[in-house]
Amino acid sequence: MIIPAYNAASSIVRAIGSVRAQTGGGPREILVVDDHSTDATPQLVNALAGEDRRIRLLHNERRPGPAGARNTGLRQALGDYITFLDADDEWLPNHLEEGLSFLDRRRDVDAVLFDFEIRDGETGAHLGDWFATRRYPNDLRSAELEGGYRLILGNLFRALVEENFLHLQAMVFRRRALEGLFFDEDLARSEDRDFCIRLHREARARLAYRRLVTGIYYRYPGSRTAHTADSTIQNAQGQIQLFRRYLEEPGLDPGLAELLRARVYRRYLELVYAYREAGRWQESLEALRESLRYGHGAKQVTEVGKLLARRVLRPR
Repeated sequence: MIIPAYNAASSIVRAIGSVRAQTGGGPREILVVDDHSTDATPQLVNALAGEDRRIRLLHNERRPGPAGARNTGLRQALGDYITFLDADDEWLPNHLEEGLSFLDRRRDVDAVLFDFEIRDGETGAHLGDWFATRRYPNDLRSAELEGGYRLILGNLFRALVEENFLHLQAMVFRRRALEGLFFDEDLARSEDRDFCIRLHREARARLAYRRLVTGIYYRYPGSRTAHTADSTIQNAQGQIQLFRRYLEEPGLDPGLAELLRARVYRRYLELVYAYREAGRWQESLEALRESLRYGHGAKQVTEVGKLLARRVLRPR
């Protein structure tokens, strides 16, 4: 299993502890990839490695960021199964045993997805469960399997364009399905979404899911997924980069191309609003201009009016 870690001194012991507490014996190896931390993360991991020979501290020598750190771990991992956990989150004790027992029974399935609880990272307050906040996988065509599991049969690529519902830390992967598949280190955001899309499109992996909570995701104000202006901007930029790349593919299905254009259009409008709210008027105007390449609508007219009111658009 692989844990990318950047300045995670406040949470890394908890994360590793949740892995060591797995029922059924836990993983054969715990690879913690330090991503150029400037705090005590490496020292804490080394101390735990002295207690548990399965723990290995690796250093990300690839491009800084989650993609490079995870790729470092993937290249070092030796097991027949691959799992990921973010350094500020944790597994419940049943996560690994549930995933491994299912994949051992179903040799025709390559990966399994579970539900997880969302908590406030500062207060610990319960904020809901992941599946309850997502449209998918519930709306995907699927076949019932034993024990409450369902095999996904619907168009996973289209579903992942519409919504990023596959969460790496809630999944267990069969190693053979990931052969030659790595995270795109050119993507500053959405690298996990792209990885799952390519797992489906390139590796032709078969995925199943179960509505069973096996982990805890902590949402922090400064996290990559927090609902802040900077995070909104960065997430929108990452999705635009990803979706525009797919749009450049030759022979793309027209219906999917239309969906991708609509998603790019929506993300640009999010940028227009976020930049304007942050007082970054020129960037807001540039995002508005770019949005016109992908669609036209009343929201653009509204934003033009608001930008005019701020005297961003000046007559020559």
